[in-house]
Amino acid sequence: MRRLFVATMICSGFLLLAGVAVAGASPSQTMHKDGGASAAAAPTLAGQRATSGSWTSQKPRFIPAPEALASAAAAINGTIRDYYGSGLAYADVSWHIGSDTGGGPTDSAGAYSFSDIPAAAGNGEITALSSDENTWLDWWNLTWSSPGPTTFDMQPGAVSLEGSTGGPWGQWADSLSTDVYTSSGMEGKDAYQYFPGSLSVSAPVLPGTIEGMGVYFFNDEGAEVTDFNGQTLGAGGTIPMSATVDEYSAQRIWTGTSKWNGPWGSGRPGSKLKVWLQNYPTTWVNSITGFSENPANSAFKNFGNFRSLSTTRHSRTLAVPAKAVPGYGYRVHLGHTQGPLDLSTWFQICTLNATKTTVNKGTAIRFSGVVPVQGHRGSTAGKRTTVDMYVHKGTAAQPTVMDPRKQGWQLVGSFRTDGYGKYRTPLLKPRLTLSVVMLYPGDDWYWSGYTSPRKITVR
Repeated sequence: MRRLFVATMICSGFLLLAGVAVAGASPSQTMHKDGGASAAAAPTLAGQRATSGSWTSQKPRFIPAPEALASAAAAINGTIRDYYGSGLAYADVSWHIGSDTGGGPTDSAGAYSFSDIPAAAGNGEITALSSDENTWLDWWNLTWSSPGPTTFDMQPGAVSLEGSTGGPWGQWADSLSTDVYTSSGMEGKDAYQYFPGSLSVSAPVLPGTIEGMGVYFFNDEGAEVTDFNGQTLGAGGTIPMSATVDEYSAQRIWTGTSKWNGPWGSGRPGSKLKVWLQNYPTTWVNSITGFSENPANSAFKNFGNFRSLSTTRHSRTLAVPAKAVPGYGYRVHLGHTQGPLDLSTWFQICTLNATKTTVNKGTAIRFSGVVPVQGHRGSTAGKRTTVDMYVHKGTAAQPTVMDPRKQGWQLVGSFRTDGYGKYRTPLLKPRLTLSVVMLYPGDDWYWSGYTSPRKITVR
């Protein structure tokens, strides 16, 4: 890889470098929140709705194993509308039976029709994602038989909600997302809506009895609203009352250090990560699951259930799966097992490798690795960035502040990545035993973070 600057000799008590230039002051952390649709964040699959543990009103997060399907062909149709009654043109509608699925877009009036599909006996599901990806409707435990067609129209009603900002992230909060679960007999329903730039909203509710409502300022900050629980709403209907959700007392999670302005959680596959919680009632039992945000959403793991330890900030330590993919976030979901709230955050997977980790004095070695960069997704290259290399005498842990020089680290130089987040240094000659880390600056998708330290032993 080309060097970023003209070759310069660096005066360092730890390394004698060939062809590396001194970088400027270490980049400061740019605070932004993980809001999925509501803020710049690491990418997630469009329309992917996470559910919360074993809460009975919600469908399973992952599609179960294939079931025996009826051989007879059936047909379904219907119209997808918003709560004003207008058809959702070109919405993405899908049907599901176990792992079998299909679908297509609605027409300009919001109508859809699918034929020659398997019959469903209480195990069918229909989902709809609006063309702007701000509205998600889900209806499950459905039955349709051959030959059909069986009609499934989806039009929500609405409830009024007001968001009140406050707390450590209040200065960035300007939007709400709502997620309302209803039931009708054995059938379950879920209506999700993102409201960009608005804290006073009419939240969609699919017809039925309201069982739970999650309201989100960001993907990692939200609260449960119980004001409407038990009330029944029809298509296009409203409830003559409103509710308020207070961000100051909302639940929130994050990774990394306990400080708001500390480095984001990052490191190699297999790292220990801390998930921090705040404002969680001690009566809540929460489930934790995780998966890599690479296109295949691999390395899924169920970390189990646990009870909140305190309403003040506290953490749970997890182990990132060794198969987590470098250059992506490892998405962590924390769901309330007795309610609808499901918050998500992520740990950024990055690597730092050395051609040798034990060398004789004067031996030249090279470092390489991968960091996450904005826009990289599968074979699509993203935006190149710069990583800063720091060294520390002897054995040192990953820095816990954004300027590692405050903890005894010395800046060595800067190196450019490619569009996939890969970097490679020139040959370097360590003079004594030291620890090395790379700091990457963050972008519109990722926060600033560090690689896991790499110790180089010099004999």
